[in-house]
Amino acid sequence: MTLPRATPPRLALLAVVAITALLGARGLGDESSGMLGFDMARYVMDGVFVHDLVADGGAWSVGELADKAERYYARYPALSVGHHPPLPFLALVPFYAIFGVSLTAA
Repeated sequence: MTLPRATPPRLALLAVVAITALLGARGLGDESSGMLGFDMARYVMDGVFVHDLVADGGAWSVGELADKAERYYARYPALSVGHHPPLPFLALVPFYAIFGVSLTAA
């Protein structure tokens, strides 16, 4: 079995992908380089709240949801549901479900 020969366009595409991956991963481990401002910890905590809410079976009424949010906030005061736009922290929930709750997953 022979492997296909790398042609110049394929090599150029590989080079572009490699450069893009290196530039995109720059500062990936630096928690202070968040694009959502200085409230990254709050977005992460909001995502954890939604993840835990789903894992506990959700809330069946607004009162029950408010009660769960109050109890969660009393335990973890970084919670800021309602203060930030929901899309960034809702996007974290599937990653928490797959990889577990951690800053790496966030």
